[in-house]
Amino acid sequence: MPDEGATRAGDRLFFEGEPRPALLAEGATQALLIGKTVKFTMAFAGIIRRPIKVEDLYFGGTLDTNGVHWSVKFLETYKKFGLKNVFVLPNAIDETEPQFKPDLIPSDKIRFGWLGGSSHMADIELLSNGISQTYNVYKDKVQFVLCGFDLRGTVTEINKETKEKKSRNIKPEETVWFKYEKIFTKNYTELDNDYVNFLKMFKEADYSDADKPYIRRWTKEITKYATNYNYFNVSLAPLFPSVFSANKSQLKAIEAGFFKKALIASETEPYTLDLVSAIEKGGTFNSKGNSLLVDPNKNHKQWFQHMKRLIENPNMIEDLGNKLYETVKDKYSLKKVCEDRVQFLKSIIK
Repeated sequence: MPDEGATRAGDRLFFEGEPRPALLAEGATQALLIGKTVKFTMAFAGIIRRPIKVEDLYFGGTLDTNGVHWSVKFLETYKKFGLKNVFVLPNAIDETEPQFKPDLIPSDKIRFGWLGGSSHMADIELLSNGISQTYNVYKDKVQFVLCGFDLRGTVTEINKETKEKKSRNIKPEETVWFKYEKIFTKNYTELDNDYVNFLKMFKEADYSDADKPYIRRWTKEITKYATNYNYFNVSLAPLFPSVFSANKSQLKAIEAGFFKKALIASETEPYTLDLVSAIEKGGTFNSKGNSLLVDPNKNHKQWFQHMKRLIENPNMIEDLGNKLYETVKDKYSLKKVCEDRVQFLKSIIK
């Protein structure tokens, strides 16, 4: 257990016995320590196996001698580690930024989309059965949209005999995005041959794909990535449960809310901070629900069940989107969060 009273920068937190999860970081890149700004090149993450100092830890916010504020609500539970003055300042959306202006591209299909990066293979795999079953039953009514497709990267190869290292560009078929796409297309079996041939050219080029069962959206710069939300009605947020996942920000839920998207998400932290399932255990409808949540023990069937529910009840998509927007629009507005940040900073310099 940590030393009692380890509340000041410089105090040590020491875990005896079995290793315990580290405090994980997300967000900004600096912390205030005893009146000085200390830059961090990378966040501390992993397992604590040695004595560490408070200033070795980074919480996705600011650490100072008066208190700690985090951008990830779940981290507040780490107050039990001796950090008593905790202020939660969440990630937020600047709704005045052009990329966060909803401009839904019309379609007759119900479109399910995922937007993210290259470190989500375990999460995407949770969708496999649901996507496959949805294609089997509703192929002509749906479209799956994969956003962020990116082939950049290198591979280092080592000669077994000479030990010489050589780097080369990664091949498209070696990327995690190719693996994602195989799940989103049921291994390309739901697409016509001409479209499959086009996709496997791996070229960012125009194609008449508006009515296809699947659309690939290439990666965009940080100032435009959110425009991809305009290509689908329902946002998918699978998350493999773990301590690491629980310490993430629920940004997918926040972004979906600002775009008034219906959201199907894993019923695990951090999503359970704000999301309430409209379908309770046993199938009872909850009128206060702002999303559809998938029990981690039922990934094999609930992703399909929830997608089926929205396909057969399209009015539910708009209703859930509006409720999620009401949940996030004030709480996660950058204007509101910045006002709280200013008040916090003023309070510690008095």
